[in-house]
Amino acid sequence: LANEYACDAHPWGAYAIDAIYVATLALECSSCTESQRILAEQLFYDSVSRLLYNFNDLLNGSYGAPDMRNSDQIR
Repeated sequence: LANEYACDAHPWGAYAIDAIYVATLALECSSCTESQRILAEQLFYDSVSRLLYNFNDLLNGSYGAPDMRNSDQIR
């Protein structure tokens, strides 16, 4: 997707949530095979590469908590 607008400029956007999810799988999944853990790690790096901000800043709270006001609504 080089030179495409496939990047996430919104903290707590889709790529950030995906990165957190697959990182958790890579680190915590007790029923995953080694191949699945490696794939999850690769997916993590792919998602983080699409962010237009520093992922560590997101995790350190620089962007605040995610807005969960509509978390129980489907749009």
